[in-house]
Amino acid sequence: MVCCLVQELGKVRPRCFSRSMLFAATDSLEAGDVVQAALQLREAVNRFVTALCQYHDCTPRGKLCTPMMMNHALRNVEGYGKTGFRWTRDCIVLGNKAAHCRKVTQSQVEDAICMMHFMLDSCPELCEAGLRGEQPKFGWVADDDDEGDDAWIGGAI
Repeated sequence: MVCCLVQELGKVRPRCFSRSMLFAATDSLEAGDVVQAALQLREAVNRFVTALCQYHDCTPRGKLCTPMMMNHALRNVEGYGKTGFRWTRDCIVLGNKAAHCRKVTQSQVEDAICMMHFMLDSCPELCEAGLRGEQPKFGWVADDDDEGDDAWIGGAI
């Protein structure tokens, strides 16, 4: 297996499977299952902070290592900062609410999924699964299927 390298010598980008969980969460939302989407979001956040802690070598020591503990460990990492900490904390809290059968709304889960996509796009130190070291490019592309509807299609470019 060929590993993806970054500019820092000696550091190998860990594989992060968060994006696939976020796509699964989006599919669950479209199917109307908000709780399942929130739980898949929770797993995506767990994979995200685990991979970041692995890369920055700041995984908390001890028997129990929760996503919130890893988030606190990442707080002082350059590029993560207060905003990354807060966004990740909000996603963890939302996933925990759903896991403990408390009410979460569809719009809250949608917003959290969007935040996680943005954070994944902003992390060049993570190698996303199945992309062979290339970061995905998300945006809008023109519809060129000659139907004449001039529609815009969202998704991966």
